[in-house]
Amino acid sequence: MVSQENGISVHWLSVDFIKEVEGYGKDASLAIEELEDLTKPNGFIRQKGDGPYIDRNSAIEKKHIGPSNLALVTSWKNTLRDIVDTLVGHCKDHDLDPEQTFVWVDFLCNNLHAAAEDKTLDDNMLQRMARNKESGVEIVVVISPWNKPLCLTQVWNMFELYKANENDCKIHFAMPPEEKTNMLRTAVFNEEGFGKILDAVRAINLEKAETSDIIDKDQILKIIDEDPGFYEVNEWLKDWVKDKVVDELFSQQCQEIASADDIDRLCNGLGNIMHSEKNFQQAYSLFQKSLEIREKIERDSRDLMIASAWTNIGLVLEDMEDPEESLLYLKKALLLRERKLGRNSIPTSDSHTYIGNVQMLQGDFPSAHDSYKIALAIEETLHGT
Repeated sequence: MVSQENGISVHWLSVDFIKEVEGYGKDASLAIEELEDLTKPNGFIRQKGDGPYIDRNSAIEKKHIGPSNLALVTSWKNTLRDIVDTLVGHCKDHDLDPEQTFVWVDFLCNNLHAAAEDKTLDDNMLQRMARNKESGVEIVVVISPWNKPLCLTQVWNMFELYKANENDCKIHFAMPPEEKTNMLRTAVFNEEGFGKILDAVRAINLEKAETSDIIDKDQILKIIDEDPGFYEVNEWLKDWVKDKVVDELFSQQCQEIASADDIDRLCNGLGNIMHSEKNFQQAYSLFQKSLEIREKIERDSRDLMIASAWTNIGLVLEDMEDPEESLLYLKKALLLRERKLGRNSIPTSDSHTYIGNVQMLQGDFPSAHDSYKIALAIEETLHGT
């Protein structure tokens, strides 16, 4: 069994540490980098010449220090309140006891004065990242604010996330509860809301990210540039955030905030965006969620809405190079449209065209010819040509 580095309990962080911060004349609304000045030789968190805070603070009861279950990824520009609320919310969401959940937090569990003087990415940092997987430590990423997550603007945080994925660690996309509610409400009720989230994702750029005085940016960029390269890391981060945001749209909290119709509209609209941006797996998941909702509704338009969802799924599967499964959905949509609208309608004509496209992809040119011929005949009938 690989030994784990000690962490501090979430309970102690959320209660005792905040009291200590307030006793020092600060408050939890401050960013971590504002709690004290690293350039000065001493502070209540960091003291020059001494070890990590959790090792030298005798006021911390032993029961609040233990082998870490979690490791925190957060920007020092995040507030202490954001960090604490995220960890408390994570414990609640995953049925964890805050008193028995120990988290490795760099500004409390690392000797940062030594790191600031050295400024190199030493083997200990890389080895700790590798040990997280071996010892079962899960990564909690603080995503705040929701429309511009600070950790996704910091070189070190982005490097930590990529290494955690490379080491096959479990990574949790976590937010302060209020931030999560704001994100979901904006996505669901604001027509341009999800565009703001996607703008934040598109802005991810490792080479333009910021760095603290603790770690040398050029050293990290050199490591990434050599293997696997900036493009791969940037694309992985973007895909990871998109995946996690889609997961949040399927969460119980989103269902409590929005109606089924609202979620369906969002899934359908976002699915089309993801499809156009070639994020096929996310598009497929969103269209499947839309279909699940539509199959449960009771109204006259239900069947045509289901046919539309089947069509969207079929078109994504075509781009995912699964023509057989694509045809199953497209043909079901065609039959349903013919039953509800008759043989001569624009949606029915579209269905024949989509089926013809997939048949072409399969090399079944005679069938494709027949499908296109039927589509054209419908168009001529409808337009009187």
